[in-house]
Amino acid sequence: MLMNFGISTKLLSWIRDFLLVRKQLVRVNGAMSKVVDVLNRIPQDNVFGSLLFICFVNAMPDVVHSHIQMFAEDTKLYCEVNNEQQTES
Repeated sequence: MLMNFGISTKLLSWIRDFLLVRKQLVRVNGAMSKVVDVLNRIPQDNVFGSLLFICFVNAMPDVVHSHIQMFAEDTKLYCEVNNEQQTES
């Protein structure tokens, strides 16, 4: 998806590593905890997370196979149901 926004292979690799290969530790008064893997993919409260969210939202109309209405961060997905069988899929 990010390649569609003109992001190069090298930058794409850096972004993937930033999101998937993250570790953390805590230091208090000189004492350090063990290094552990970070399970949350996108850190909160950073510009990069906001940029990825904008890319994701802007790509939605290209990949969603139903009607979509979008305004700012609000999105409504819907489809017309013509028979009872369509309600089960």
